[in-house]
Amino acid sequence: MSFYSGKLHITNDTLSKAVKKEFNKTPSQLINERTTLEAKRLLHLTYRSVKEIASELGFHDEFYFSRYFKKSVGCSPKMYREKVGISIEAKMSM
Repeated sequence: MSFYSGKLHITNDTLSKAVKKEFNKTPSQLINERTTLEAKRLLHLTYRSVKEIASELGFHDEFYFSRYFKKSVGCSPKMYREKVGISIEAKMSM
């Protein structure tokens, strides 16, 4: 959150209150939702490995990313990819 409040030149507290008022969620909840959404997108639209996706999303450890993803989605990144498959778009870009 410090990254975003720094970019906006406001305090963490000010940002937190504004986000909570506007979205009725904490900044952490919004960041986690967006991170999960991006992970799902990359798993579905690319052939990148879980390790590559984890790194791209700022996770230094693919196993931590897998635990984070499973907690959020209910299944591992690998299982998610098996369930939703790889999009035709990813297949065509090979």
